[in-house]
Amino acid sequence: MSVLFFVASRPVTQGFVVQLLSETTSAVTLGWTPVPGALGYRFNSEKQTKPSHTWDPARSSVKFAKGSSWYEVQALMPGPTDIYP
Repeated sequence: MSVLFFVASRPVTQGFVVQLLSETTSAVTLGWTPVPGALGYRFNSEKQTKPSHTWDPARSSVKFAKGSSWYEVQALMPGPTDIYP
């Protein structure tokens, strides 16, 4: 069983639900409905040395190597914090 952890950097005004799409012995795939107005997405996990990202606002899933106790997906939004929780 994977533990999912999401960081809220400002109050949620719209729903951004990330769900487990699949899990194998070596990978965890998370999915979501693309966020309107997003510039892209940032991805992080306990095992990554630094976050990765995409500038594709239509992206709706990400695959992580299994082994972390948490996985994080953030929508990159224009604004003062540039992050949508």
